[in-house]
Amino acid sequence: MSQAYRVLESFYGGWNKPEAAKWRDKRLAVEKQMPRSDETLMLRAGDHEQLGELKKAERLYRRSVEMAREGADPVDSQLFGAMSGLASFYERTGRSSEAEGVFLELLSLCESVSESHPEYLHNVHRSLAHLYDKTGRVELALVYFENAVELGARQDRDVLGYDLIALGDFYMKTTRYRQALEPYQQALALLEAVHGTESLLTTNATFRLAKCYVALGRDVEAEPMLVRTIETLQRTRGPLDPFLRSSQKMYSDLLRRRSESEEPEAKGAGSPDSAIEP
Repeated sequence: MSQAYRVLESFYGGWNKPEAAKWRDKRLAVEKQMPRSDETLMLRAGDHEQLGELKKAERLYRRSVEMAREGADPVDSQLFGAMSGLASFYERTGRSSEAEGVFLELLSLCESVSESHPEYLHNVHRSLAHLYDKTGRVELALVYFENAVELGARQDRDVLGYDLIALGDFYMKTTRYRQALEPYQQALALLEAVHGTESLLTTNATFRLAKCYVALGRDVEAEPMLVRTIETLQRTRGPLDPFLRSSQKMYSDLLRRRSESEEPEAKGAGSPDSAIEP
């Protein structure tokens, strides 16, 4: 029942605040009668966070970790979720040093169960990569992005594709365009093999590879990537899609650069006296 009320609350939340508040009150009344667990505490913490009641939210996030620790040896899905939730709360509220501390403690716990639960270790490396990237600790971010790719290779191919794109994005953000090329190429080959050419995941990887070629000044290689992206999006997403529009703009800019570079050559070739000595 609580979950049904939550769905209704979310449904009305964007356009009918009084109705959303009604279903929120019903949900909270039900949840107060439920046995206390780390999951219900995290749900309540999320509610307080949305309302801007950050001290209450923090207390509940921390309490959910304490409750999850009681049955974990050394870490299970409940403790992993609770600690990830607390760390993410700190990250969202600008407390990056506290987020880092929780993630590093969780990393230590996950290393002891890496054989049975490699996904835990992988997810913490990914989270630390994004945290360090967000806080400008570039070299540390790179270490964890690369670790995530290595750990992702032992899991689902979609997971590895995501990690390769994240690594490429990091290189692009830090203007290391040549280094970005390989992870983007690998991600595209992988996602195309899994999902085919029409998938949005494949199209996203194609567009990113095109952007990398453009950044490297390799418009000849970028052009077929952009054409493919545009044609796929026109078939699958429609003319108003923002992804399509950004792809079309990049292609238009590429054609303009080509036209501008060809113009002086055409003028020089068109002068009848250009090759005649005075």
